[in-house]
Amino acid sequence: MSIQDYNGFKLKSKEEKRLNRILKNYLKYNLFEIKPNPSDSDLNNIGYKLLRSPHYSDENWSWLHWQPSYQRPYSIMIDEYILFLYFKTSHLKNMVLDFYDSEKLKQKAQFNIPTENEMIFSIPHKEYLKIVRNIRDYGVKVVVNELDTNLDKIHQRLGAKGKMNQKLKSEIKRKIANSEVALGKKLTIKNKAEIIMEVMSRCVNT
Repeated sequence: MSIQDYNGFKLKSKEEKRLNRILKNYLKYNLFEIKPNPSDSDLNNIGYKLLRSPHYSDENWSWLHWQPSYQRPYSIMIDEYILFLYFKTSHLKNMVLDFYDSEKLKQKAQFNIPTENEMIFSIPHKEYLKIVRNIRDYGVKVVVNELDTNLDKIHQRLGAKGKMNQKLKSEIKRKIANSEVALGKKLTIKNKAEIIMEVMSRCVNT
């Protein structure tokens, strides 16, 4: 994910290079051929915690999501897993960055290092659902705040002062949420622009 530009997740350059060396040296098609070298400096002082809600995604929607500001450890949800990646073991005692209210679960998980067998901490579906909902609520808040800001900018570019009328904003938000386009197209610039134009034009004409 980190080597793809503009996706919001970015490791430091030296961390990318380190993981690249690890993958080159150890990634095998046959898992039984993977033999970590305890004297390899790339494998020292690095580790991770891994949480999983087994089979959660068989019947429920899930996410590929990360928080760009969470780097100690890097915190990533991938389907029914949550990965906490540490590039220094000292980060285990770092300031708490609570990844969508998963901190208590993270504290219970075992810290994995490359030279030992992996341990995955199992989470009940009920607990995982809480985290999923927290991510959803965060996403909604980000989208709404961004839309609010953009509507105020449009309002000002049209020559008005201050912020757009709240009633007008609410109608635009409601129409975007209830628009009958495909789910993946609701928040596209095209769909939002058409709805904003339609609502604002009607207000001007009335």
